[in-house]
Amino acid sequence: MAKFQEKTEQRTTEYVDFAEGPHEAKIARAKLSHSKDSKVEMIVLRIVGEDGESGFFNIVFGDEFGVEQLMFVLTSIKHNGFDIPEEIDWDYNQETVDFLTGKDVYIYVKNEVYQGNTSGKIKRILTQDEYDSFFEE
Repeated sequence: MAKFQEKTEQRTTEYVDFAEGPHEAKIARAKLSHSKDSKVEMIVLRIVGEDGESGFFNIVFGDEFGVEQLMFVLTSIKHNGFDIPEEIDWDYNQETVDFLTGKDVYIYVKNEVYQGNTSGKIKRILTQDEYDSFFEE
């Protein structure tokens, strides 16, 4: 058990972006959320890399595209050696969020410019074949 120590210094808020390209990564956290206007349900994934990188990827529900994105995430998890349980209702729910948390995935990052700043954005969750294709000559 940790003993209380009052924090007096500034907390660290610096995030390290992923470099552009493919990466092996881990879903550090998944949570149920909504769009800013509260009309769209989504699962927000916080994805981290081996060198302290982090980024976010949203699975938006309400149409077939969201379901397709979730299936790509599950496929990437499977290709990283995890069994995908058949008894889970893969949808916008806590059971899906609990399963996704802590799983390894492949991602593709693309640099984007926003308000004059360039940063790496996670654009896709990759399957094993998609990930491997980046390294073929």
